[in-house]
Amino acid sequence: MSSTTEEDRVASIISNRLHVEESEFEDDTPITGDVLDAESLDIVEIAEAIDENLDVYISDEELEEMETVGDLKSFVKSVEEN
Repeated sequence: MSSTTEEDRVASIISNRLHVEESEFEDDTPITGDVLDAESLDIVEIAEAIDENLDVYISDEELEEMETVGDLKSFVKSVEEN
């Protein structure tokens, strides 16, 4: 079993897709705020990467409700637990 948690992997995906160091954002950081500055295409690409790397599908409706990094992490964690 890997020591990397799903939450760590979500943070890594966000960091890689948006070219932002993981140390620059936290769970309460808004996805579209000044720090991450994600546009809608970026958010879709993050969701696709989560699906591809973690096998967790996020529908468009669910994605629209997510506002922070923590929202994405919580969603992935809840799916993984079920």
